[in-house]
Amino acid sequence: MMSSIPSAGDTPNPEGGLDHSTVSHLLGVAAEPAVRPADALAIRLGGEEGREWACRILESTPVEGLEAHDLIQGPTDLDQLKQLHRLGKKRFHDAESNDDRHSGLLWYLIAIAAAMIDHETELSSQPRSEVIDAILIVADSLPEDWRCRLEMVDQ
Repeated sequence: MMSSIPSAGDTPNPEGGLDHSTVSHLLGVAAEPAVRPADALAIRLGGEEGREWACRILESTPVEGLEAHDLIQGPTDLDQLKQLHRLGKKRFHDAESNDDRHSGLLWYLIAIAAAMIDHETELSSQPRSEVIDAILIVADSLPEDWRCRLEMVDQ
C-alpha cells in the first residue's frame, strides 16, 4: 500500500501570513460556544423530565399579574412583556445553576416572541433572524399550546 506524501502545496508555510479577515474568522469560530444557549435549552426540554420541568416553569410567570394563559392566548400587555424580558435576561445572566439559566432564557424568549406577535415590537437588539431562530428551536420542544403560540413569530 502506498502512503500519501503531502506535496509542497499541502504543507503549511510558516513564513506565509494569514490575512486579517481569515484571522478574525478563525478567532470567531474558536470563541463561539460549542452549543448555543437556545440549543442547550431545547436539549434540557427534551424527554419526559424536560417536559415536566417546562410545565412547572410555565405554570406561573415571574411577573406579578401576568398569567401563563395570558401569554398563550395574547395579546399581552407590552409593559408586562418588557418586565418579563428584563427578568428573564437578569435570571439568565445572574444564574447560579443551569436550571436558573434555562428558565431565564425561556422567559426571555417568550417575552420577545409575544412582543413581536402581539405588538410588532422587538425587545431584543440581536438580529431578528437569530432571535426568531432561537425562539423556534425552543418552541419545538415546548408543550403544544406554547409551541403553537411561539411559532407565530415566523408568520
